[in-house]
Amino acid sequence: MAQKRSQDTSTTEIETTPERAPTPPPWFADALVVLRAVRVRALWPALIERMRVERGRAGVYVAVDYLLVLLTFAVSDAPHLKALFAQLPPIASTLAAVWERATLPSRASLSRFLDAARPHHVRAFGTMLLDDLIDAGIPTEQAGGLFDRDGRRTLVFDDDGTYHGARQRELADDATRPPPRRRARDLCARGYHGGSGRGDVTRTRTTLQQAHTQEWLGCWSAPGNGHPYAQIEDACLAVVRYLLARGLMVTQGLLRLDGLYGYARIAAAITRHGLGYLMRCADYRLFHRTVVQAVIAQAPHTTYAAPDSPVRRDAWQVLDLPWVAAKDPADAVVTRLIVTRRPAIEPGKPRVGKRVGDHVFELFVTDRSPSGWSIEDVLSLYFARGGFEATLAQEDRERDLDRTVSWSPAGQSLWTLVGQLAWNLRLRLGVRLMSTPVRYTHWASAAPQTPEPPAVPATVETPAVVETPAIEIAVIDETPTVDETPAVNETPAVNESSSVARGRVAPATGRSTGRFGGSDFVWTEEGHLRCPADKLLRRRETRHERCQLRVIYRASAADCGVCALSSQCRGRATRTNRGRRVSVIEPLSAGRTPTPSGVRPNRPSSPSTPRPALMLRTVPSPTSKVPPLGSRAVWWVDLPASQARQTLRDHLRGQHVDVGPSRLVLPRPATPFQTRDERAHRRQTWKVRFARNQRSLNDGCRLRIHGVPPVLDDLLGIPRDLPSAA
Repeated sequence: MAQKRSQDTSTTEIETTPERAPTPPPWFADALVVLRAVRVRALWPALIERMRVERGRAGVYVAVDYLLVLLTFAVSDAPHLKALFAQLPPIASTLAAVWERATLPSRASLSRFLDAARPHHVRAFGTMLLDDLIDAGIPTEQAGGLFDRDGRRTLVFDDDGTYHGARQRELADDATRPPPRRRARDLCARGYHGGSGRGDVTRTRTTLQQAHTQEWLGCWSAPGNGHPYAQIEDACLAVVRYLLARGLMVTQGLLRLDGLYGYARIAAAITRHGLGYLMRCADYRLFHRTVVQAVIAQAPHTTYAAPDSPVRRDAWQVLDLPWVAAKDPADAVVTRLIVTRRPAIEPGKPRVGKRVGDHVFELFVTDRSPSGWSIEDVLSLYFARGGFEATLAQEDRERDLDRTVSWSPAGQSLWTLVGQLAWNLRLRLGVRLMSTPVRYTHWASAAPQTPEPPAVPATVETPAVVETPAIEIAVIDETPTVDETPAVNETPAVNESSSVARGRVAPATGRSTGRFGGSDFVWTEEGHLRCPADKLLRRRETRHERCQLRVIYRASAADCGVCALSSQCRGRATRTNRGRRVSVIEPLSAGRTPTPSGVRPNRPSSPSTPRPALMLRTVPSPTSKVPPLGSRAVWWVDLPASQARQTLRDHLRGQHVDVGPSRLVLPRPATPFQTRDERAHRRQTWKVRFARNQRSLNDGCRLRIHGVPPVLDDLLGIPRDLPSAA
């Protein structure tokens, strides 16, 4: 009789072996493709020639070896560097082979490299990334844009900062202990950290993004609140380069900024580069202007309600409004102001805006044409900045670039730039996998052609206030100058010493009584002041006061330091390294308009190099007249960037990689010999240092990456006849 099989009998046989064979991480194929995309681009030789970090205890490694590890970390799913290096052993040799390197550095060596990085290395690396984006980024036909009601194309660029806070525990500080030393002392500083209250010190990372393709154009990091005013110049230069490389006009670029940048000096800096701006205004002096108050006393021009929001805002606009910086009159623009009003729901002072009674007023400024951009278009585009916030949130989920990787400021900044490179490469590859990469969004319908509404009468303001200049002076030549001369449109005041006098020299009063002043200084034919010691005082600063201009003339510190009359002229300031300063009072009459742009004319040059003349342009008076809108609809054209990046991950995640010997027949390397420099133990050249970790010709390997579509072959440098070779 046949015996029945036991219930615990299994047909599956399990064998174990002591040999280790770890499974590659699921992001292995993704990392190989991204590393290969760098290896075949012009960025690779630039990294070899320009990324040279001077440091000791480097062994056989150079900067590209550490950048390889950082780029792998940016692509991987490892939460931190310790987890990454735990996953690297089975795949380290393959990753290094993509860049023709023999081995990868250790975690401790990477830390020392980041600590040795300096700011000039960060600037050089950022320049190389921008060059790579301009040369091999998304092409012009896919760059997108916003097409306004006049049919003009505008590319929007977002500039904003992210904050990363750090907690600091209490440290005992008394005479019985050594002084405390914090690791984040150079990396972070006191500042705003997003209102979360979770950090004692913070670090700011400012990012610049093309809003239609989600490409990062730049990334700048600094302790505390950063340096937004200095960074805006670098951002404008990057945008100008991007537009010119795409064959577009500079005026087609628009920077979209939040209230942190909402001052006249930022608008003037952007305008000097020829770019446009759209930002929330933080200078509420404009709200108290007579013209603005007269406009908001009338009925609202329109009412705006953001989608999915119950808040409705009444809106007015004032065109051609002069806007002068509070600290420096040299920064001035003629802007378009939009004022919104909403009910005050929260008690007390609002977080954004100015509360007046039961309403909260907000200000927005832009230079876009009122015929191409209606009030609703401007407000909807500004409040659509949530798309940029969503991009930053996606970056935090994918790879938190604000996470502290190095306690060195330059090393941390270098890591954020590597994350920017990984983002752009994934986007560039993912767009190739999309069947219809460009998408069109109907932003706003065409406005009906209605009769032009009557204009609201504007109140004439006091002539003494610099708010309605009739002439704007703009300099065509952008070459910076050192010497300043008086503005060419100034009307000389009456002076008994010279016919070219610029004003009245202030007398020596108060603590300056007894010193030289007033009639002791005489005017020269060039418009300078000459002191009793026959030295020149040149125009250095202009201060706008209510009914006059106070111009500061200053002598050279070297002239005053050796002057025999210095004690009688400078008094207690004799021992300082500052030259004598004199105030000149220039009247501000109704018929004379100051230069709100504050541009200092260039000094006369030689006849062989003529300088461009000043261009006078008439600026219309502020008005609230609503011009007729264009007859076209508003379209937003962009790329599904998030979907493209996710598509690339879906194609490559978990794909198998076959590693085998190379099929190429390479010559056997020659017998190594000792050079004279090696025998004398001289310092090695950069070329020799790079070759120390170069992969041997006999160690070539062949990689077969599964799941890579043929459409990516040209970006990866793979010949068409060998689609599987990497």
